[in-house]
Amino acid sequence: MTTYTALRGLAFLALALLPAAGASGSPLLVAGHRGYSAAYPEDTLVSEDAAFDVGVDLVEIDLQKTSDGAVVILHDDTLDRTTDGSGPVADHTLAEVQALDAGSWFGPEFAGEPVPTLEQALAAAVGRGSLLLDQKNGVLFGSEIASALDATGFPGEDLWVTAWEVAQVDDIRAHVPGATILWTALAPDDPTPADWSDFLAAMAGVGVDGFSFVDLFLLGSPFAPDFVTQAQAAGFLVFAWNLFPASPSDMQMAIDAGLDGYIVDNPANLAALVPEPHAGVLLASLLLAGALLAQGPSASG
Repeated sequence: MTTYTALRGLAFLALALLPAAGASGSPLLVAGHRGYSAAYPEDTLVSEDAAFDVGVDLVEIDLQKTSDGAVVILHDDTLDRTTDGSGPVADHTLAEVQALDAGSWFGPEFAGEPVPTLEQALAAAVGRGSLLLDQKNGVLFGSEIASALDATGFPGEDLWVTAWEVAQVDDIRAHVPGATILWTALAPDDPTPADWSDFLAAMAGVGVDGFSFVDLFLLGSPFAPDFVTQAQAAGFLVFAWNLFPASPSDMQMAIDAGLDGYIVDNPANLAALVPEPHAGVLLASLLLAGALLAQGPSASG
C-alpha cells in the first residue's frame, strides 16, 4: 500500500466518523430549556446567563403577558409554582409581577431573583447567542417582540420563535420577518403515518422553518426516524425538547439521530457530548493534503 493510498483512506475515515448533521448541515445545536433550569431557577436572567456560560447555541425562554400588556419571562400562566405570588399572570401588572421573588422556590441562594421582562432577557443575550422564545398557545406576541428588538438592538437573525398555531406564525412573519419559526407540539398531527408528505406540504404552506416536538416522540417512537429523514429532506429543521430531564442516553440518541437541536434542562451535559466538527474536518483536510504531496506532481493531472 502506498503512502498516498493510506493517507487518503485515513482522510475518508475521518470524514465518516464526523457526527451526523441535521438539515442545517451542522451538528446538533444545544439549547438550554428555560435557561440552565437544572441548576438555576427557570426563566430568570441568572439561568439565561448560566446557559450561555456553558456554551449553548440557543437559550429557550417562555413568554407571558401581564394585565397591562407587558411581556415577561414565565412558563406557567399562573404565578404560584415559580414565584411567591399567586393567581394568573394576566391578572397582575408588570410592577406587581416584578416585585415577586422568582428564585427562592429553587434555592435560598437565589432569593430575590426577579421575573425578567422580554426586553431584559434580550438585552442580556446581546453578543452572547440566540434566543428561542416560546409563545404560549392562544396569545400573539409579534408586535411586542418587534418593539423589544428595536429597544435592545438584539439581532433579528439570532431570534428563534415557537408557534403553536397558524395565527402565531402569521403574526411573527408580519412583525419579525427574519425570525426562525419552529412549529411546536407534542408530535405531528398524525404521529404514525408511513408517508409524511401531506403533513410536510401543509407545514410548508404555513411558512414554518422547522419543528420542535417532544423527545418522547422524536427519540421514542418507531415512526420518528422516517419523520426526521423526510422533514430534513424537505428542508425543515427538527428539534426535540425534553418533557422530563434528558438523560445522557437521551442526549446521545438525539446526536445519533441527526436532529438539528435538542432543548434540555442540563445543557452543560449535552454540550459536553456534542463533538466539535471542526477538528474532524481539519484532520481530514490535512490527511488529504499529505496524500496529494505523497503522490507527487501527477496528482493534479
